Amino acid sequence: MVEVQVRQRFEGPVERVWEVLVAIEQYPERVGSYESVEFLGEAHEGVGARWRQTRTVFGRSHSQEMEVTRWEAPRELVLVATESGGRYEMRYDLEAVDGGTDVVLTFSVAATNPIAWVFVQTIGGRMLRSTGAAMAADLAELAAVAGE
Repeated sequence: MVEVQVRQRFEGPVERVWEVLVAIEQYPERVGSYESVEFLGEAHEGVGARWRQTRTVFGRSHSQEMEVTRWEAPRELVLVATESGGRYEMRYDLEAVDGGTDVVLTFSVAATNPIAWVFVQTIGGRMLRSTGAAMAADLAELAAVAGE
């Protein structure tokens, strides 16, 4: 498994930041890399909520299904996607700090088959550096929304 972590300071209380982070249906209007979000069931929040998101990733449109596997409002959110021989996890940890909120986003990739394992071992580090930069940009856009 390989992972990358980014941290972003948000203005405002943890509860407000949580509201912005979990308003997934609003991401296409709030985060430039998101093209669309389509929920795949009645649940739009909480463990088990699932959706298909389409984003611009490395200059290309890419869709993937996401699922909430942990929802500890307003402190921790874990999203998981499984595709192309990998298990991708995004973990958001929120902490109140000096009148604002620090959000730590940890993205990890674990191979689920031998071919994906070789891929992760050979170019996973380079992929994660680019992914980290994209994650930081997304968090900065969400921080601007939370500060409005």
